[in-house]
Amino acid sequence: MTRPIPSAEVETLLSLADGDTLRKLALLLDRVMVNQATGDLTLKAGAAQITLSEDGTVRVTGARIVQDVDRDVSIRAAWIDLN
Repeated sequence: MTRPIPSAEVETLLSLADGDTLRKLALLLDRVMVNQATGDLTLKAGAAQITLSEDGTVRVTGARIVQDVDRDVSIRAAWIDLN
């Protein structure tokens, strides 16, 4: 079961926020999900999403993934599957 993060602190912050801040926080909370059963944290924007799992797995899903870097890209793994 995945749903937006419920939090007493968020409700307190929302009560103190001005209208613009409240709107921004509401939009953000609509994109951040926590799976209560697994502890997975997911950030969503349209068809793109990043999921962080408690076991250390990072899953990036989207129509296109682009990396722009100023230096080297280093990948260290026991096994790399390219297709």
